[in-house]
Amino acid sequence: MKKIYWGYIILILLSSCGFAIKKKIVGNYYLIATDTGEQLGLSYCDPKDNNGCFGITEGTVFSAGHNENYIVAKQHPNDNRQIINYFILPIKSKRNINGNFGLIGPLNLVEFEIKRRQLNITSIKFDVVYKELE
Repeated sequence: MKKIYWGYIILILLSSCGFAIKKKIVGNYYLIATDTGEQLGLSYCDPKDNNGCFGITEGTVFSAGHNENYIVAKQHPNDNRQIINYFILPIKSKRNINGNFGLIGPLNLVEFEIKRRQLNITSIKFDVVYKELE
C-alpha cells in the first residue's frame, strides 16, 4: 500500500512540473504561463538552462507576432480586458541592465502605430492569438 501511495505522490509531482502554456514564437522567445492563461507573458528561455526562462512582459499577453527582426505583443495588464497594451521587442537584443531585452512598451494603440512606422515594421501580423484571453 505504501508503494502505491508514494507512486501517486511521485506521479503528481512529475505531472505538476513545467508550464500550463509554452508556445514558441521565434528562436528562444516563448509565450509562457506557469499555472493559468491569465499569467501568459513573453519570455526568453536560455537554451543552456533546462526550463530556465526569464519573463520579459507580465500577463496577460493574448496575441503576438513576429518577423525576422521584431516580436510584437498585445497585453491586457493583470487581465484587465478594458486595457490593451502593445509591446515591440527587438529579437536580436541582449538582456540589458534593466533585464528587459530592449523591450519597447507598454504603448497604447496610437503610440504603437507611430513606433511601428518609425521602426519600419508595419508588415508584422498578430498571428498567435489566444481567443479565450482576448
